[in-house]
Amino acid sequence: MRIYIPMTEAAALKALVVGFCDTPCNRGAGVWCEERPRKMKRAAVRQGALFGGPEGAVLLCTDVPEGVFRDLEAQEGVRALAPDGFARSDKDEAVPEGIGCRRGGFAVIPAAVLNRFGRPKVYDHEFLGASRAGLLGSIRSWEATESFQSGNESARLHVQSMCAAITFLDAVGWQMPVRLREEAPEECATPEVWCETSQIEPREGE
Repeated sequence: MRIYIPMTEAAALKALVVGFCDTPCNRGAGVWCEERPRKMKRAAVRQGALFGGPEGAVLLCTDVPEGVFRDLEAQEGVRALAPDGFARSDKDEAVPEGIGCRRGGFAVIPAAVLNRFGRPKVYDHEFLGASRAGLLGSIRSWEATESFQSGNESARLHVQSMCAAITFLDAVGWQMPVRLREEAPEECATPEVWCETSQIEPREGE
């Protein structure tokens, strides 16, 4: 089965070059993997299968035997917990008896296990199929805005994220992500163009 791994650009670049590394989280140390691709946003706490999980601009994918994922897949209670039950759950204590469970849709898999199945691929990226020239143009546009010039934090972070995207894609190559090479639902088949970033020198001809 294919599984999906949300990561920051720095962590994804390391995974693509040298393999996955274990990272501590509220489910133990390992690599947070999901059964379905998220739309580049983390699910709200206690709202369905994606219970927390890492944030990042990159979504990697890799194929593993289904049993590898299922054996480590998290389970979620299907009956509402009393307040004291939530408190115990937040402390990683056992779910009280009598509460049914369902598959959580995610698992924390040891890096050593994932690395047996080969190099992952870039399934999706926050900036989808944008070109380098397009991102550079968006960076210049954002840097010229009044909000960026006045030091607006949101504008600065947006520009910073686009700079990080260019650095990442320069390193791994500007190939089209897996998501855009496959059939996709109509509402996400055509990505919107939105960008910002700074201090990336254009290449010759850009």
